[in-house]
Amino acid sequence: MSNKKFLIVGTVSNVEKELKKDFAKVSKALKKLGSIDTFLVESDSVDGTKELLSDERLLDDSFSFESLGSLKDQIPSRTERIRFCRNRYIDYIRKNQEFGGWDFIVVADLDGMNSAISAKKIAASLNKSDSWDACFSNQSLGYYDIYALRAPNWVEIDPFAELMELKEKNPFATTSKITIIGFLRTFQHFDSLRFKAIYSKMRKLKGDLIQVNSAFGGFAIYKQEIFLNLDYAAIDDLSLGKCEHLDLHEKSISFGYKLFIDPKLINSHWNEYNLNKLKIIRFAREFKKYLRRLN
Repeated sequence: MSNKKFLIVGTVSNVEKELKKDFAKVSKALKKLGSIDTFLVESDSVDGTKELLSDERLLDDSFSFESLGSLKDQIPSRTERIRFCRNRYIDYIRKNQEFGGWDFIVVADLDGMNSAISAKKIAASLNKSDSWDACFSNQSLGYYDIYALRAPNWVEIDPFAELMELKEKNPFATTSKITIIGFLRTFQHFDSLRFKAIYSKMRKLKGDLIQVNSAFGGFAIYKQEIFLNLDYAAIDDLSLGKCEHLDLHEKSISFGYKLFIDPKLINSHWNEYNLNKLKIIRFAREFKKYLRRLN
């Protein structure tokens, strides 16, 4: 599938180190399949993110962004700030849809999550677009974004709420003495709970499209219609402070839209999240904390 028009959207904050490389990777892949426009929403950056965005806009007429300044005081919750910023790019889509003429909206994280994206992988997913209204990426070490994930017989409730419940049901008495034996026992206890609630769900996915109720994974392709009809606004008060993708996708399901992860749409191999699937990584992280407590 080629000669399509894409709009890249996303939210950015303090991504000076990764922005240029990640955006170049995503835009290069999409340009091989057609033409692109870009609209990013920035907020709360204290590094050089805004300067990089301004530089890119000067170099590329198809690139635009909006800076919302500091939102932390008025919106303390990070998730709610992201929700607010995502709805700003929906406003942009709706105001510019006729002029833009986009076939697909690409929602991309530009903080180092798209190191392995390619035109070939995107094209293969687009060739299946008769089957989906939104298509989400995957990672070869294991799908990491369980925060945004809801799928039958996989992740049906908030994994982090599940972890808190497991900790309440499985208390562990620690001593005030910091010993290596104590550390090892404590690590083993809580690591088993974390693995059950979180890391065991970061599955390696293979095969064809996997239908889900929600997902993301740092790179997603949507048919424009979803954003013309729906937004990220919280469905009710219980949604506040929770992943904003869940609200958009719950509305999408109710509208009859079909959402899929494409296991072959690999946008990265490993990252700071799915590396934690490896027990040695988790142990090293906790052992560093233990050593700091000794000092």
